[in-house]
Amino acid sequence: MNMLINTVCGNGLGSSLILKINVDKILKELGIDAQVEAKDVGSVPSSDAELFVTTTQFKPNLENLEKNIIYVNNVMDKDVLREQLEDYFSNRS
Repeated sequence: MNMLINTVCGNGLGSSLILKINVDKILKELGIDAQVEAKDVGSVPSSDAELFVTTTQFKPNLENLEKNIIYVNNVMDKDVLREQLEDYFSNRS
């Protein structure tokens, strides 16, 4: 299985790249095969990614979309991100 995950920030160049690096690392540790791409918030509605990871700053922009979204307060907090990814994947099947 090779799923697509988008990490999202305003321009797809700042916090989304940090999130991409962290998500890639956590997924590798969890043994989950996924393609992770950093994107800007405007690309979310048309993306066919299965999961989006972004900061709570973008919740007002995204909460009305019917998408699977993980929100984090701090892009550097890998423990919280790991917990949320583990929860997502354990509830997925």
